Amino acid sequence: MVIVGDYKLMNNYFVKEYPEALSGRNQFVEHLKVIRGGINGIIEVDGDLWKEQRRFALQVLRDFGLGKNVMEEKVLDEVSALLKNLAEDEKTGICDIIGRIDVCVGSVINNLLFGYRFEGSHLQEFHNLKKNLQDFFVQVNKGPSLLYFSFYKLRYVPFFKDYAEKIYELNKSIFDFLENQIYNHEKSINYESESFPTDFCEAYLKEMNHQQKINGIKKDYYNFIQFKNVCFDLWIAGLETTSTTLQFAMIYLLNFPQVLEKVQKELDNVVEHDKMVTLNDRMKLPYLQAVISEIQRMTNLLLFNVMHKTMKDVIIEGYKIDKGIMVIPQISCVLYDEKIFPEPFSFKPDRFLDEEGNYKKYEEMIPFSLGKRSCLGESLAKTELFLILGNVLKHFDIMPEKPGQLPSMEKRWGVTVQPEPFKIQVKKRF
Repeated sequence: MVIVGDYKLMNNYFVKEYPEALSGRNQFVEHLKVIRGGINGIIEVDGDLWKEQRRFALQVLRDFGLGKNVMEEKVLDEVSALLKNLAEDEKTGICDIIGRIDVCVGSVINNLLFGYRFEGSHLQEFHNLKKNLQDFFVQVNKGPSLLYFSFYKLRYVPFFKDYAEKIYELNKSIFDFLENQIYNHEKSINYESESFPTDFCEAYLKEMNHQQKINGIKKDYYNFIQFKNVCFDLWIAGLETTSTTLQFAMIYLLNFPQVLEKVQKELDNVVEHDKMVTLNDRMKLPYLQAVISEIQRMTNLLLFNVMHKTMKDVIIEGYKIDKGIMVIPQISCVLYDEKIFPEPFSFKPDRFLDEEGNYKKYEEMIPFSLGKRSCLGESLAKTELFLILGNVLKHFDIMPEKPGQLPSMEKRWGVTVQPEPFKIQVKKRF
């Protein structure tokens, strides 16, 4: 294993010199056969299959408005629902902000993928999914995981057998949900219709049908097993990272009330009381942008970045790295580099402002990674972070669940970091 922890080296080798050669994915093949039915999806694949699936996913997301006003409207619809729920929580006194954020962010990605949001009867469906997903991440992060995933035959040893069965049981519950969504779409889809697809699922089914019909060279890239794995990757990535970042946003702002006060003052000066924060306000809200960037930097979602693999022999700083070797661009080393971000473990949003108070960009600010394997949902995540946090803080004051008892800033380590459980109180500002 080779870990690259310096930004200049990362940028030089992952972006400039070896963007293709370092875009491979380290794969636990035997486990992927059981969990994913083989090497499928977007996150776990590489080569031509990965290029085609990433290209298609990005194209469909752009067609659905990624980076455009259409996507902003979809996110704002969920933000409006969130604000209504917070108003109800004010009446009861206590707000399960983790649950509220989860449903908001989960509804955005589920609407994109499958065409409906989590409300009414679908709400319990989401809570069950979220619990299974959290339990899955907890299991994957337990002590035996590294040994288990490295040595497949350990699954037949009694202790590891129980561990394996738990992982596969939780994993199956998530895939069962995805398979049901696909089957339901298959029942109603009209492949002859030239109308624009209503969601990602319909778009993928039509492309799969098209490739099989023309017997195209890409037909092997589009099949049911591959499809459900793509949905798995997009659904989890679209929910977990953004939701967790917003949860830590609440924690940091409650622990640093002077920052909370300052960002709300900026919002009040820029956005009228009865208006929603929109992307058009972004350039006029430099402090909000700075706060979001500092929250992302401090949260540092991934303990270890997703493992890359060399697709051919490469030379890094004079060292020959053979084909097939695991290489990790360790983003946390950059986000906590004191040469770039002085006092890196202190929460200081002002570091992202210049002398005139304008938002200051750092090329080293790479929470979405860099190179060919950077997060394909970066644009959506940035939109959600800005609109959700901006509107919650614009319309509500947030307070600890009990006076003087601030939520912990400690992290629980997993596939992504998680906050300690906490609740808050909210109060409508206008």
